[in-house]
Amino acid sequence: LQNLKENGLIMDDWILELPQVQALAWKLKEAREENSRLAVDILSHEEEVNAATSSCEHSRIMLKERLRSVEALSHQRNEILKHRSNQQASTILATRAQQADAQAEEMLQDALSGEAMNASALADFRKRFVQQKMEKHWRLAIKAAS
Repeated sequence: LQNLKENGLIMDDWILELPQVQALAWKLKEAREENSRLAVDILSHEEEVNAATSSCEHSRIMLKERLRSVEALSHQRNEILKHRSNQQASTILATRAQQADAQAEEMLQDALSGEAMNASALADFRKRFVQQKMEKHWRLAIKAAS
């Protein structure tokens, strides 16, 4: 014991040979190896991440350009709508209402002259017919309001 106290190197060697220290050294070695494997794995994905980042940035730029185009078109549309007179809008709405009504009536005539419909076909016909009639009345209501 006296010899261990006097010589620090001998004490260090003795401590390093203890089973508890050996177990901790082994765990430290395993942790370092696992960290090394993880670092290699992360680095192997670096190119993939860079490509995804680049693609995302390209998409963002393209989306920005498309947004500008949409805003420009929206602005043009608003300008056109400002310059249209109420009479023009009224005429367009009446024409479209008449077209919707004609389509609904044509669908009705086709249904009446065709074969008998099953429940699904009848429900589909009813949905389309009512939609056309609603389109007509919606356009007439807008025309009347303007």
